[in-house]
Amino acid sequence: MEQYFKISEYDDCYILRCDNGARQDIFDKCETPSTGPIIESVVMKIAEVREFEEFPLELDSDSNMFCAYSQDRRSLREFCDLLNEVFANDDELEEIISSEDVQETRRIEESLASLTLDTPELLSKMGFDPSKELDPEDISNILGSLFN
Repeated sequence: MEQYFKISEYDDCYILRCDNGARQDIFDKCETPSTGPIIESVVMKIAEVREFEEFPLELDSDSNMFCAYSQDRRSLREFCDLLNEVFANDDELEEIISSEDVQETRRIEESLASLTLDTPELLSKMGFDPSKELDPEDISNILGSLFN
């Protein structure tokens, strides 16, 4: 079985990681990018669906990769094996990526990307004057409209 998730040792802890692009074929089929936060959401959904009781991870993903830490090598190895098993199963992985939890993470990621890519245009589309300073209520309204 291919190893999409790998464990390495660093000082007194173990690192579980998965680079972006793992199972890109399935992520593309689900029209979902395979960024670190989205893979993290997939990992959390796998733990929930498969009822993995011992979740020994401290999550630390960034946009380029999924990363988590643990001091419990045995539980981390079991979880790593489970993740690789699910990632090798096209149908199960597609179902998890298509789940509402993972798709909500995708929508949040897309909203955040649009905020950082072209904030003035986004503010104009939302009815705010980008040349004026926003007050806290404006910011609250903007964030509320993005996630509702």
